[in-house]
Amino acid sequence: MKTADGCKLFGAHQALTGIQGGVVLLHSVVGCNFGSMAFHAACDMADIRQTCTVISDSDVVFGGEASLARALAHVEELYAPQAIFVVTGCVSDIVQDDIQAVAGAFSGRARVVTVEAAGYRGGVSEG
Repeated sequence: MKTADGCKLFGAHQALTGIQGGVVLLHSVVGCNFGSMAFHAACDMADIRQTCTVISDSDVVFGGEASLARALAHVEELYAPQAIFVVTGCVSDIVQDDIQAVAGAFSGRARVVTVEAAGYRGGVSEG
């Protein structure tokens, strides 16, 4: 895992979590979710609007689009957001999940915005 200032995902996370009515959905591994939770330490922990698909070994082998589609439905059900920000991490970028297709097929009320934020593509300031 990269340090906080060296990871594009962490920059995207920080930029998006402040948007009212939105939920950040990390399409990444559990470590990215855990690492980004540290940014909430100084905030109201009762209103964390973030979740993660927690990409598994089978998602790496067979693709994580189905996991992302399920996560989008769960986010809408749990949060009823106006927008869902799907932030890709290194693993989903490496396996080339078709994030745009999954976002386009989503039939919920929330607007889905995709953000490419693989850590190896830039640092926190690029995110």
